[in-house]
Amino acid sequence: MSESDPSLLLAHVRAIAPAEMIAGRIGGEEFCIVLMDKAPDEALAVAEAVRESVERIGACRKAGDRTR
Repeated sequence: MSESDPSLLLAHVRAIAPAEMIAGRIGGEEFCIVLMDKAPDEALAVAEAVRESVERIGACRKAGDRTR
């Protein structure tokens, strides 16, 4: 994802996160995900999955692989 287009990142986060979540951009490159009725360990698992996915996207972009 391009740092200059946070809307693409938000679309990706919405695509991989649980359906019952609310995700939004709160400013600049800062995002918030609200998970309803999740235990702390479940919320942490979702956060880690999102972080890993976004990290992979950044690594792919840096490597020039735009197919993922």
